[in-house]
Amino acid sequence: MATGAGVPKSFEARFVLAVLAYVCLQVLVRLWTGPSLELDEAEAFYQSRHLAWGYGPQPPLYFWLQWGLFRIFGPELFALALLKALILAVTVLGLFGLLRGEAGAMPAAVAALSLSLLPQVVWEGQRALTHSMLVLLMAVVAAGLFVRALGTGRWRDHLLLGAALGLGMLSKFNFALWPLGLLSAAVLLPECRGRLRPLRLLATLGVTAVVVAPVGLWMVRNPDLSTGSVRKLEMAPGGLAARLVGTGDLLMAALSFLGLALLVMGGFALNRRGGGTWPPVARLLATAGGMAMAVLWVGLLASGATEVAERWLLPMAWVIAPAGILWLWPGLDARGRRALVGTVAGLWLVVVPLLPYASLIDPGYRSADFGPLIERLRARGAGERPLEVESQWVAGNLAFHAPDLAPRLWRPDDVLAPGSVLVLQEALRSGQAASLVSTGGELVSIQRGNRSVTAVVTGVEG
Repeated sequence: MATGAGVPKSFEARFVLAVLAYVCLQVLVRLWTGPSLELDEAEAFYQSRHLAWGYGPQPPLYFWLQWGLFRIFGPELFALALLKALILAVTVLGLFGLLRGEAGAMPAAVAALSLSLLPQVVWEGQRALTHSMLVLLMAVVAAGLFVRALGTGRWRDHLLLGAALGLGMLSKFNFALWPLGLLSAAVLLPECRGRLRPLRLLATLGVTAVVVAPVGLWMVRNPDLSTGSVRKLEMAPGGLAARLVGTGDLLMAALSFLGLALLVMGGFALNRRGGGTWPPVARLLATAGGMAMAVLWVGLLASGATEVAERWLLPMAWVIAPAGILWLWPGLDARGRRALVGTVAGLWLVVVPLLPYASLIDPGYRSADFGPLIERLRARGAGERPLEVESQWVAGNLAFHAPDLAPRLWRPDDVLAPGSVLVLQEALRSGQAASLVSTGGELVSIQRGNRSVTAVVTGVEG
C-alpha cells in the first residue's frame, strides 16, 4: 500500500522514528554539555518548582508542563531537556500530520523538516528558547484543529479549537496574532469562506475565554508582575518617525527570521520546472501567516512600538518555510527533490556539533561555575538567613545547584527583611538599589565560558 506519490506506508513509521531518535540525541547532548542552566532553563527551573496562576510577565503553560515532568522525574536536568525535546518532536510530527493528507507523506515530511530553514527554530530553539518553542507548537496544533473544524463543521472540533487557542495564549501572548491570521485567511479564500460557521466560532471564542480567564484575573490582580514584558516594546511618544522606526524594525526582524529560508528556496525555485497543485492547506497557512504579519504591523503603527524581536514572529512567520516547500515540490525533478531533502534534513544535523560550543564557550551559560558564589553565600549564613537574588539566571542556578539555600527572586520594589543576604548583578551595572544594602559587600566572579560575570554579595542591616 502506498502513501502519497508511491511512497510506502512504512515511510511514515521510519520518519516518526527518525524524529524521535533526533530529539533523543538532543537530550543526550544537553546532559553532556555543561553543569549549569541557560537563561531560559534557569527561569523554567526556578518558576516550575510550584504551581501558580501566574509567575511574572511570561504566561504559565510552559511552567505548568515543566512542573508536571518534575513530579515524574524530579527537579533534574533530564526533565528540563526532556520537555524541550518533546515540544520539538510534537511540533515536527504535528506539522507532518497536518500536511500529509493533502500533500502526501514525502512532501509533508520535507515540509515539516523545513523548519530547519528558520534559525530561531533550528538554532535558538534548541539552544535556549522555551516559551517561544511552545508557542510554535501551539500554532501548529491550532492550525490543524482549525483545518479540521472547517472540514467537519462539528461542534466538538470547534470546542477543541477553542481550548487549543486558550492554551496557545497561555504559552506566549503573541500567539493571539495567529488565530486572527487564520480567520482572516479563511475569509479571504473562497474555498474556506463558505465553511465558516459564525455560531460555532463564537463557541470557540467562549471556550478560549474560559481557558484564559483564571490567568487573566491573576494578571489584573498583579499588574506589576504581569506587565514587565511590555517595556520590551519600547513605546515611542508617537509621530511618523516612531512608525517608520517600528516598520523598519519589523522588516529587519522578518528578513533575519526568513532570510535563510528565502535564500534556500529561491535557489531551488530557479530549477523549478513547471507547476503543480499547491495543496489548499498550504495556501491557507501562507495566507494566514501574511495576514498575521499585517495585523502585527497595524499594531505597531497604532501603538508606536519601535522594537520587534525575531522570536516574536515564530507563531506567524513559521508557515513560510513549509508552505514554500510544498509550492516548490511539484516542479522539481528527482535530483532537485533529493537535494532539497538533503538540505532541510542536513541542517538539523549540522547544528548538533555546534551547540556544545555555544553551551560551553560563547555565551557559555551552561559552563558557568557557581561554586565560589555558593561558598561565599554559605559563609554568610544563606539558607539560615533569607537569600534574595536579583538575577533570575543566578536564582535559578542557585536553586538547581544548592536548593538548601532557598533563593528568592528579588525585585527593586520588594521589602528586604533585616538580616537577609542579597545577591546583586543587574544593579551593579545600573547603580540602582545601592541605598537598600549595607556596606561591606564583596564581589564574586562567576566564570562563564570565555568570560566572567560579577555578582555583589552583601548583607542587609537589621
